[in-house]
Formats: sequence, structure tokens, C-alpha cells
Amino acid sequence: MTVAANAETVRQCDVARGKLTAATAAAKKATAAAATAVKGSEATTLPETDGWTSTKYADKPAATAQPKGSSGKDRLTAVNTQQRKLRTLATSPTCESRDDAAAVTTQATDTTATAKRLTAAATELTDDFHTFLADETTRITAEKAAAQKAAEEAAAKQAAEAEAAKQAAAAEAARQAAARAAGTSANGSAAAQPRSTSGAPAPGSTTSGQDDRVTSPWGSTAPRKGPDFVGGGGVGSPGEGPVRCVTDNGMGGTKFC
Repeated sequence: MTVAANAETVRQCDVARGKLTAATAAAKKATAAAATAVKGSEATTLPETDGWTSTKYADKPAATAQPKGSSGKDRLTAVNTQQRKLRTLATSPTCESRDDAAAVTTQATDTTATAKRLTAAATELTDDFHTFLADETTRITAEKAAAQKAAEEAAAKQAAEAEAAKQAAAAEAARQAAARAAGTSANGSAAAQPRSTSGAPAPGSTTSGQDDRVTSPWGSTAPRKGPDFVGGGGVGSPGEGPVRCVTDNGMGGTKFC
């Protein structure tokens, strides 16, 4: 009886250890996948965004369309919780009795269940992270387009202001040139003296010696005084000496009669 009982205990322990070994292998696989998912969720670089980066997944808020626990922090916490549980189950218990065999079997069952929960949490984390990246790419694409439009509008405004300043400077230069030309013209007009179009002296002016001559009735001129003076029809006053007659010489001058 004792030998048979011992053999049964050994058998149960072997079965229990086999289950624990399989559970431990599944736990290691789930742990590695979870670590990869957590590490991947820390990335902020997005494809085809010219260096633009996303916000951190851990800071992603919960979506109202998803159940509670859908924030980035919640997803990461779920993975970390299952990882901690697996670490507490990662032991190598002895099995020397049927009770030990039952405890090892329970440990194997718990390890397997925890590994499955960890795998599910890591999968949800990865899927949610990919959705997050897609949303971030859409957001950044829109922000890039808005930034480019703003830059183009700013450049156009700057160009328009520069052109307006250029035109204003040109208009001011033209105004100053016109003012200078007007000032020069005004000064020249003021300095110009009135001239007779017929060659005769301008009104108010005199010709040297002209006041000393008198026009005779027939159109010639003669001195107002002196021995050649002729006046009053060519007749001098009595007692003033001989009177000399002066007539036109046909060349614009005079000659004695």
C-alpha cells in the first residue's frame, strides 16, 4: 500500500509539474509580448510627417465612445498589473505530497490564466496604440497644412507690404521731383524781365537819350535842345539865331534840309 501510495503521489507531482512548466512557458511568452507592446507605445515618431512627433500614448485621454479604462494610462496599467501577478507566480515549488501536487497544479492554472490576461491586455494596448498613431497622424497632417497656409499667408502679406512701401517711396520721390521742378520754374519766371515783342522798350522803361529827342510832324526825330532843335512847325523864336530844318533821310534817321 505504501509503495503504491508513494507512486501515485509521484505521478500527481509529475503531472502538476508538467502543467506548471507549460504555464511558465506561456507566461514567459506573454511577458515578452507585453514588454514589446509597452516599449512600442513609448514611441512618438510618426511615419511621413517630416519630423513631426505625436504626443505620448501614456497621456492619451479616455475616449467617450469606448468603455472605462480606454485611456493610454489605463491600458498600460492593465498590462503592468498582469505582469506583476506573473512575477509572483514565477516560483519552483517542491512536490513531495499529493497536497503539494494540488498546490503546484493550482499555481500552473493561475499562471496560465494570468498569462492569457496579460496577452489580452498587451494586444489591446498594441491595437489602441496603432489607432492612436493614426489619429495623431491625421491631427498632425491637419496642423502641418494649417501651418503651411499660415506661412504662405504671412509671406504674401509681407510681400504686399513691401510692394506698398516701394510704391509709396516711388510716389514720394515723384512728388518731390515735381515740387523741385515747380520751384525751379517759378524762380525762372520771377527772374525773367518783360520784353517788347516789337523790339521797342517795354512799358515804363526808357532808351538812353530818347528823352532828349522830339518827333517832328513828318515822323523824324530831332533833339529837344541845341542848335538842331526844331519845334513848333520848324519856326524858331525871334532873336534866337538861325533855325535849321531837319528832315527824314529815308533810312530811319534825319538830315538837314
